[in-house]
Amino acid sequence: MLTIQASGWNKRKAENLDRTLAKRYIKTVQRITEATQDLEKLTTELSLQQDTVHQWVSDVQQWTSGGNKRRHQLRRKIAVEKKALEVAISEHNAAVGEVEKLPPPNELLAVDNYSWPWECHGDMEQKKKVFDKVMLLARLKEEELIVVREVSSTWVHEEYCWTD
Repeated sequence: MLTIQASGWNKRKAENLDRTLAKRYIKTVQRITEATQDLEKLTTELSLQQDTVHQWVSDVQQWTSGGNKRRHQLRRKIAVEKKALEVAISEHNAAVGEVEKLPPPNELLAVDNYSWPWECHGDMEQKKKVFDKVMLLARLKEEELIVVREVSSTWVHEEYCWTD
């Protein structure tokens, strides 16, 4: 019984494969068009040239592939800097009056999206937005190629089946 159901499913799949692939191709091409427009809109909004976009993409790729060793070094450096900041704040607070005292380092550093000066390589948030758009476009183009390959292999398979 299971074999009959599986063969029926395979037959329906083969009958509908051309329509399914055509729909998938159309949707992919539409999404490529939308992603291209979004990327162009973002690049004009940020006044970027194509070579700058490529540079930003490579910057984000390098930044994300830094690895644990780099993070460990940064954490160690942050700890040293934080201790130095605590000492400087306590010295400052001892020398000034009650009105001019600074809050503790934890309160100073509790700012949203705080980043240390050595971690800033331009505006990483903008670079990540551009990177995400470029990667989406690359994935969609790859999907388009895959669908085209599937369509061509389906045609070859159908021609082979009809000649038998």
